[in-house]
Amino acid sequence: MIQSIKVIEKKHGEETTKWLSFWTVFGIFQTIELFIGFILAFIPYYSIIRIVFFVYLMAPQTDGAQTLYKSVFQPFLKKHEKEIQNLVDSVQTRATEASTEFVSSAKSAAQDLGSTENILKAASAAQSLNKEAGETKGDPQDPVEKEADKEDQ
Repeated sequence: MIQSIKVIEKKHGEETTKWLSFWTVFGIFQTIELFIGFILAFIPYYSIIRIVFFVYLMAPQTDGAQTLYKSVFQPFLKKHEKEIQNLVDSVQTRATEASTEFVSSAKSAAQDLGSTENILKAASAAQSLNKEAGETKGDPQDPVEKEADKEDQ
């Protein structure tokens, strides 16, 4: 959404500005609705009001998205531009640090799981499970061993 706002401010053409304004207003509305939607649900005919609002935003006759963007959101965004950019940068930095930490811990876990000792433990556990499964079916031998016995005869 931040990139959409930057494109709107650069005036990249009327149609582009119109639709980016719509999607920006739509995104802001959806974010607000996410937090207070449970309250809005108690308003009678809220879903109809919501549809009429979106038609107002999209209709070329009303040009509602650009009007709302220019009269309400643009002044607010201009006033708080640096704070918003600092927040975006902070979140991006934290996300990068978290992903780096996750990747390094995943690599070390994968190396631990791939050690010779762990592979031998897994093979031993699998072999004992196969023997147990064969015993419960009335077949005490491993299918591979059974095949080897057939070949020896």
